[in-house]
Amino acid sequence: MSRFESILTNIVAHSALPLDAYETAVDRYQGFGKWLERDDSPLKDNDIHAFPQGSFALGTAVSPVNPADSYDLDFAFKFRKDVSIDTHTQKQIKLMLERELELYRLHTGIAEPLEEKHRCWRLLYPSFHLDIVPCIPAHEKQRSLLVASMESIGTATEEAQSIASLAVLITDNESATFEQIDRNWLVSNPDGYARWFAARSQNLNSVYSAEAFVEAVPYFSQSTNLQRVIQLLKRHRDVMFKLEPDSKPISVIITTIAAQAYQPAQSLEQTLEMAMAGLRSFIGSNVHVLRNPVDPNENFADRWDDPRYADLQLKQNFHNWVIQLGKDIDWACPVTTDAKKRYLHRYLGGCHVPNHSPQLHR
Repeated sequence: MSRFESILTNIVAHSALPLDAYETAVDRYQGFGKWLERDDSPLKDNDIHAFPQGSFALGTAVSPVNPADSYDLDFAFKFRKDVSIDTHTQKQIKLMLERELELYRLHTGIAEPLEEKHRCWRLLYPSFHLDIVPCIPAHEKQRSLLVASMESIGTATEEAQSIASLAVLITDNESATFEQIDRNWLVSNPDGYARWFAARSQNLNSVYSAEAFVEAVPYFSQSTNLQRVIQLLKRHRDVMFKLEPDSKPISVIITTIAAQAYQPAQSLEQTLEMAMAGLRSFIGSNVHVLRNPVDPNENFADRWDDPRYADLQLKQNFHNWVIQLGKDIDWACPVTTDAKKRYLHRYLGGCHVPNHSPQLHR
């Protein structure tokens, strides 16, 4: 193992979410799941399917740069029975989940009140929170459109159909029809994206169960090189934007570009080189669009051109981050001095080291 590979391995170990934090998140997620199984639950007849999404589902979660900061577990809360776009408004479904969460909060003595977000409810614990997204299965027409869209970018029909079957419709209180019976809901497919990512990552340990009432949070005891490199990239981003977290590149863009660039590799160093090539190619094209591989009609970079986020300079900050990441890696590799080792740990890993390496960061 090269010195650079060894340092990268150590940084991943430092950056990944600690096992105790993972276990705490899973315990609280499962606690709500057990609450739903009680006999007097008003949702007992709705055939609920709860499943994790985001970094916990992908195996790419990282610990906060500042230990005092909060981390989160996102999960979807799918109503599979007696609820549809023809019988319920988005508002009604969101309120159904709110009532159950409020009962759970009071029963367990959670002090902080529920916090409503545009598309989810947030349940707040000390140093941690659960974001719960209410949703329902996508209807047949929407699934057919997703299949056609994925086929248009080269996805095989059988694979597209399998992925589209997992799609859901989510609530959004900013929607003009939030309080109306309407068939035009936002489409999302976090479960489909997790399966796409697992295939790209070649992680054979990923297990999904569409039949489970509350699906288990995956535990990746042996992460792939792709998962670990994405953790490295996210940690570098978090260090660079520690004082401006709202302006930082979002994880799904980093994850998608790295996964699309990935080919089976024997080392973290090789995988990092592929990810860097993908990131540099993307900013070199100067585009404003990154298609969701499981819903090509969705643009992960849609906020880059949204006037509401103009002051955050999201596109420019993404480009700045990729350029800075490349400078940091290019300067520090090969690792020939202790100063370079400290530099890597400081700006790629966020570790506390003496501050006498070159100041490339803004």
